[in-house]
Amino acid sequence: MDYRSFIKKLENDGIVYIYDDYEDAIVKFVSSKVAGNTQAWIKRKGREEREIPQSEPIVLDIMMGGKEVNKNFYDNY
Repeated sequence: MDYRSFIKKLENDGIVYIYDDYEDAIVKFVSSKVAGNTQAWIKRKGREEREIPQSEPIVLDIMMGGKEVNKNFYDNY
C-alpha cells in the first residue's frame, strides 16, 4: 500500500489493517482520531494482538510490503 493511500484511509476510516505473508503478521493502525494518538498493534497467526512501537522495523516492513485486509480477516487470523 502506498503511503498517500495509507494516510488517506487512516484519516477517513480510523483503522487500517495491513497483512504481510512474508512476515506472517498483520499490523493494525489506529488513528489519533480514534485512540488519542496513532497506535500500531501487531498480530501473528493464532496469537493475541499486542501494541508495538511504530518505530519498530517490522512495522515499516509490513507497511511497505503488505496488503490491506479487512477486520474480519484480522479477527480470524
